[in-house]
Amino acid sequence: MAVLAVPSYETPVDSLWDLPAAAAQGFSVGLVKDTSIQYIFQEAKSGVYQEVWKLLDYTKFVRYPDHGFDKITQEKYLFINSQMNSELRAVQRGRQRFYLAQQTFYPQGYGIACFSGAPFLPKFNQMLMRILSSGLISHWKDIELGRASSSSSASSSTPTLTGNRKPEAITLEHLQAAFFILVLGFLTAVISLVGEVAWTAWSKSCW
Repeated sequence: MAVLAVPSYETPVDSLWDLPAAAAQGFSVGLVKDTSIQYIFQEAKSGVYQEVWKLLDYTKFVRYPDHGFDKITQEKYLFINSQMNSELRAVQRGRQRFYLAQQTFYPQGYGIACFSGAPFLPKFNQMLMRILSSGLISHWKDIELGRASSSSSASSSTPTLTGNRKPEAITLEHLQAAFFILVLGFLTAVISLVGEVAWTAWSKSCW
């Protein structure tokens, strides 16, 4: 999850602990209503989550993330939203128009729900584990952000910084060809070794 604000806010909101000071300066804090993140704050019995819930104004809650982004640019409004969703929408609307808090909270993952005893569940688990361990999720995210950035730059007559893509990390997907060549070379070596051993054995038997 991430907290967003307009870049002109002199004291950046970089964590949940910065929200009380921002609220004291007239900023309202909102999120998407009827979601898991609302439940987390609403049910908190102590700590910073409970303090944040006291700051939240239900009248400022929105039905969709796009409405929250509209409010950020129209009024003194801070929007709590999922990190990936926030990054994508900020890029689509012009990354330089928004400030994303440096510190995130409540890491959240997504899964596939199946009926009890589903025969394909082990295969799903195996496939998802491979995708996560290979770094494909981050790679796909970077691709989508790059596409959104290019689309935003092309549709805007004002040059922006969003067209500058960050260098992508090398993942297993980039190294697939190298692994294939390595395996092919290994198999060739094994075949050659087996052939040589067989030839040596046959030669000895002939003599």
